[in-house]
Amino acid sequence: MTMNRQDHSFLSSVDGDWVEVAQNEWELLTCILLDTRTPVERLRKVLQELRSINLLDFRELGKLSSGEVEEQLRHFSYPWARQKSSYFQQKIEFDLTAATFKQIDSIKGIGPKLASLWMRIMHPNRKDEFVVIDTHVLQWLRKTNNLSEAQMNKFSYRELSEMVRKAAKDRNQTVSEFDNEIVSAGIRKRRGF
Repeated sequence: MTMNRQDHSFLSSVDGDWVEVAQNEWELLTCILLDTRTPVERLRKVLQELRSINLLDFRELGKLSSGEVEEQLRHFSYPWARQKSSYFQQKIEFDLTAATFKQIDSIKGIGPKLASLWMRIMHPNRKDEFVVIDTHVLQWLRKTNNLSEAQMNKFSYRELSEMVRKAAKDRNQTVSEFDNEIVSAGIRKRRGF
């Protein structure tokens, strides 16, 4: 599968997003696994560096030992090199292009947020089925519902997703339009716009 920028239009408002770096599902898997808690600008640089040495593909990283993967990630200043290096040792026994949410969620290092992101990217015609609850969406939910962080932690991902779905419906927006608006506003605010 060759991916193009159009496949990722729902992320187009995130300046410098990393999605366009991936050219196939195995590269996208590497991108998704390295995404968590890493600033977009740094992640994009790490992904481009991995591409430059032909290691962006999950299968290629899997040929290395965990220690070698860690060494490569550290070399490119990836902040979670030790934690993430073992993720590339796992075997994926299903077709990534046809994978279900449950299959993607079962990959070590991917939870419901990243599985939702994967499904949106790989199946753009189904993007409104999957809510991507990132930091910006959590902050919006907490503020809008006047909840403490401890109260927010009591909700499951599914319950939080339903809150987002309801809010989108109340605003006559699709789920992807709504959470994209929240994420874009959060990024603009973080950057001082």
